[in-house]
Order: sequence, then structure tokens, then C-alpha cells
Amino acid sequence: YGLVGSEMCIRDRGNVIVTPSEVSRIAVGRGEIIYALDSVNGVVYRSNNGGLIWEDITSGLLDASAELPWNEIAVAPDRSGIVAVVTDDRTKVYLSNDSSANWNDTGVRDLDGTEIQCIAISSSYGIHEEERNDIAIGTAKWGDATTDGKLLVLVAEGMSGWKPQNITIDLS
Repeated sequence: YGLVGSEMCIRDRGNVIVTPSEVSRIAVGRGEIIYALDSVNGVVYRSNNGGLIWEDITSGLLDASAELPWNEIAVAPDRSGIVAVVTDDRTKVYLSNDSSANWNDTGVRDLDGTEIQCIAISSSYGIHEEERNDIAIGTAKWGDATTDGKLLVLVAEGMSGWKPQNITIDLS
């Protein structure tokens, strides 16, 4: 047994159960770091030990003015302290560079009626103090027979703004 925020974590036959929960997305970082979204109950969890004990980290997002529902989550594959969550009905991305202690709105703009459908964070590149990770989001607006969307990228540490990638698809 282990305590998870105010919830009990029960380990039985190799399974870990947090009640109530309905995990909709997970992101696995380096080492034993795992993040999980429970969109139905509005909770974000982090485990530092491969899922044996879970910590409710929702309050940090709420303190940063993120609004439910949480929709998507991503973690840098080589720097588990860098995690991003899609919030506010798929219109905003909140980023933490310190293992979810603090969160910042990344300033996604000009979605033109599309919604964020997916998110990914790159491996680090650069040298020591200049290391950075890019965040990519894909958006979509579903129509009758067509889908409109964008691919946007943000250099996380630079926070220079989301840059559209201007990708076109030729269906002919």
C-alpha cells in the first residue's frame, strides 16, 4: 500500500490501482519516471519509481491557470523533468522544466479553429547550458470529407513562439 495524494494505491498481484481513476494518456520518461492523465477525473499523476507509487501533481497546473480537461501529455525522452500537457479544451500547452513543480503557458496562438490533437517533445540537442528540446503539436479541424490542421514547433527553452511548419499534403 502507498499513499497517492489523498488516494490509496493498492498493489495486488503486480497490478497498481488508484481509485478512482480512468487513465487516458501516459508518457514514459527516462529512468522510472511515468506521467499519467486521468481526463475523466481531472487529475495528472507522476510516478518516480516505475508506477509503484503515484503522486497527484494536478495542483501545479491549476495554480498556473490551466483549465480542464487535460487532453494530451508528453515528456522529453532524455530529460524526464521536461513535461508538457495539452489543456483548455485542446487549445493550450503548459510546460514544466522542473519535473512538474512549476508550469507555464507556452502561448499557443492562431489555431484558426483547429484543436491540438497530439504533442511530442524531442530529445535534447546543443551543448551543456545550451541544451534545448523542441515541442511539436499537431492540430486538426474535422470537416465533412476533409481535415484542416497545422504542425507547430516551439523551441522550449527559447520560448520564441510557436512556428508553423507549413507542411502541405498532396492527395493527388
